Amino acid sequence: MTPSSRLRSTALLMSAVFALTACGGPTTLTISDEWSRAVPRVAEASAIYFEITNGLDSAVTVIGGSSEACASIELHETSIDDNRVMAMRPLADGLLVGPGESAEFEPLGTHLMCIEPTVFEGSFAVTVDFDGAADIEIVVPIEDR
Repeated sequence: MTPSSRLRSTALLMSAVFALTACGGPTTLTISDEWSRAVPRVAEASAIYFEITNGLDSAVTVIGGSSEACASIELHETSIDDNRVMAMRPLADGLLVGPGESAEFEPLGTHLMCIEPTVFEGSFAVTVDFDGAADIEIVVPIEDR
């Protein structure tokens, strides 16, 4: 094989790889940057934060979670009205994350609420529950951010 034909073959192979990659198709649903703020041992609840990236070809809905470190976990959204009054409400219908979209679970926004936490330092396991995808288990470090 001559150097020019080797170069041509390599270019064709690279084009095929890029074409297959560009075709897309289902890939993964990922959770990153998970954390929970440290709370005192008398706290009745603690929030869990992370980012979900939906690399699937269909929408998924976050419907809640579970953990041995919490009596229960609820999906919540925080809002602040025009009078600067903060309110938190459960998202009973879950949170839809479309294909190719990300959702940020963050302070003063959407989060999972750990009711009656039992772990106050280190980290704890949480299973994030989905409708439209398999549940994902994450390890949530407790941090001061």
